[in-house]
Amino acid sequence: MPSSRVSPRSHENEHQPGRGERAEFALIGAVVDLIDEEGVTGLTVDKIAARAKVGKPTIYRRWANKEELVAYALGHSEALAPFDPDGDLRTTLIDVIENLEYRLTSTRVGRVWCRLLGSDDRYSDATRIYADLFVSPRIDALVSLLERDMATGSLRPDTDPVAIVTMMISTVVGGVLNVRPTGRPAPSAKAIVDAYLNGLAPRSDTQQSTRT
Repeated sequence: MPSSRVSPRSHENEHQPGRGERAEFALIGAVVDLIDEEGVTGLTVDKIAARAKVGKPTIYRRWANKEELVAYALGHSEALAPFDPDGDLRTTLIDVIENLEYRLTSTRVGRVWCRLLGSDDRYSDATRIYADLFVSPRIDALVSLLERDMATGSLRPDTDPVAIVTMMISTVVGGVLNVRPTGRPAPSAKAIVDAYLNGLAPRSDTQQSTRT
């Protein structure tokens, strides 16, 4: 009777991370751990290397400075939820806003990101690099989604899609950082999206003549 045990050879083609990948995983974890535990003020390459148990040359072979490493770590420590670029605009925007709010309020990476936003100018390069690599492509995809609905007449033709996406994201970040009227809760994702989309709906002829 043949054995039911799986032979070790059946796993020989499975990917096993090499030393470089293991070092990268360790560095990503070290950056997030240190900022989450101690904040950004005392973060140094020496501390990161010691926590990750790698030498500093390993860091500088891959990243030019600490800011690049911090940006990379934030971008690769937790994947952003994908969205359908051909999906319904309102549903997609609500999903994206809810995911952003969840990441900022309920994950370690979100806590770290909020600490960076509240830090001094020393980490402005890290936030800029992170935005260029990981945020801008996502914003571009959302802008394309708005432009699609502008072309079909679902949104006003004078809509500025870049401004709309930027303001939606700023509304969420401001709510998380308590930049809102005292005592008032942060608006929900549905409230944010509907407020913008209602204002962007095509005007009737009567509305247009009233405004002119």
